[in-house]
Amino acid sequence: MMWLTSSFCQSKREFEWIIDNFANVEDMPYICDRIDNSEWAVGCGDSIFWDAVSQGREIIPYLLERICDSTQSKAYVPNFGGIYTVGDISLVALQMLVWDIPVLELAEDPNHPEPRNGYWGYWKYVRRNHENRVKFGERVIAWYESKKDHLVWIESGEIRECDCGILENPAGGHFEINKQ
Repeated sequence: MMWLTSSFCQSKREFEWIIDNFANVEDMPYICDRIDNSEWAVGCGDSIFWDAVSQGREIIPYLLERICDSTQSKAYVPNFGGIYTVGDISLVALQMLVWDIPVLELAEDPNHPEPRNGYWGYWKYVRRNHENRVKFGERVIAWYESKKDHLVWIESGEIRECDCGILENPAGGHFEINKQ
């Protein structure tokens, strides 16, 4: 019993340390290509991010906890401007592990009727104020809690959340909602 408790605490500290290091992320996966056979180009994501994803299903609760974290990283958001926060990075890592999270629906603001226009809606909503980021995080957690009993693990190297076809998912798979 002591070993299980010690192991659990070690894992918890490791997961928290990994996510705390999201503030040091300099590159997020977006459009990945190789410069040559050995060097990755900008847009492939850095090792801190991929280390979190490689933890697989066990890190999901810790990613959910940090979606509201507005601590800025060192990574620039291509096409939308601004800087990724620890919460944004947590969301992207979560999306690599749990497919089909309805991010745009969860970022909808009924009190601020403007068209979502794709991911602009997400970025405008969570950046408008911290309260919106917290509401968004609460909605993601509620969505996950309502779906978690219907999620099935699919073994696959596929990555969906970026144009990174040359990369493989280091978690070895992802969750999908069981459609049966």
